[in-house]
Amino acid sequence: MSDIHGPRALRLLAARDAAKIADAAWYADDSAQGDAADSTTGRASLAADAEVDVALAALIASDEERDWCCGDDYGSWTERGGSVDSVLGALEAAHDSEWDDDARQRTRVTWYRIRCELTGEEGRCMVTADPPEPKCARGHEHDWQEPYSVLGGLKENPGVWSSGAGISSRSVCACCGAYRVFDSGAQDPGTGCCYTSTTYEDADDESIAWVATCAAEAAAAEAS
Repeated sequence: MSDIHGPRALRLLAARDAAKIADAAWYADDSAQGDAADSTTGRASLAADAEVDVALAALIASDEERDWCCGDDYGSWTERGGSVDSVLGALEAAHDSEWDDDARQRTRVTWYRIRCELTGEEGRCMVTADPPEPKCARGHEHDWQEPYSVLGGLKENPGVWSSGAGISSRSVCACCGAYRVFDSGAQDPGTGCCYTSTTYEDADDESIAWVATCAAEAAAAEAS
């Protein structure tokens, strides 16, 4: 562990040490009998335990940096320092950097377990990573459009469909014919948890024909 100890963490550690000493004194007090509140050492032990609870709650409620263990469902654990939000942000950033040219062009979902040895907090979190936008044809920038003739749906809102738990919005690039799909109701099959996904699909015959039509119309407009 990197032992990230800010003021709240140090307070918690000191409180735990004090509680151990107070408990030892109470157990060693031959005059202390029955309820802890009936003896001086017992009351001191209770007060020390209460201080531990207060210090623990203060640390958990803060954004103070501390050590976290992060592991996937395959048992591989790494250590990260920071607040809960910064740890989750680091996991997302790591996912974003893992894409390569052969990666499937769909939002990737990974579940992580996180654990803080200092506070005992633990849980599972879903981390999503959207695929990088693929390159457009001939070095163009993508020109995402929603033509009814290619995407279908409602004429006043082409390419938009209900996806069960959300809305799926489909568009097509006027330069290369590739498709982009946003789905606000994508679901993780293992847990049923919803997330927003991005998917890129290769051009097909219909979209390529539409791109050719767009290019011909643009050329005719320039000529006139």
